[in-house]
Amino acid sequence: MSSILVVNAGSSSVKSQIFGIEAKDRLTRSLRGQMSGIGSELRLRAAAADGASLIDRDYRADEVADIEAALAAVA
Repeated sequence: MSSILVVNAGSSSVKSQIFGIEAKDRLTRSLRGQMSGIGSELRLRAAAADGASLIDRDYRADEVADIEAALAAVA
């Protein structure tokens, strides 16, 4: 199955979703995540399509200091 990755990178957060492409071009979300508080108190959260938590982790500000580091952490 093919997939689409959607990333929304703002000044203090990175949000992402992965959608699977099914028959008849129907999209199904398989994952959603968010890194919030970049440059201060950081938190990475991700959930599966059914809402089950996959990760909920806090980071120190020096671990993820900018958008580039946040994207690497989300990856």
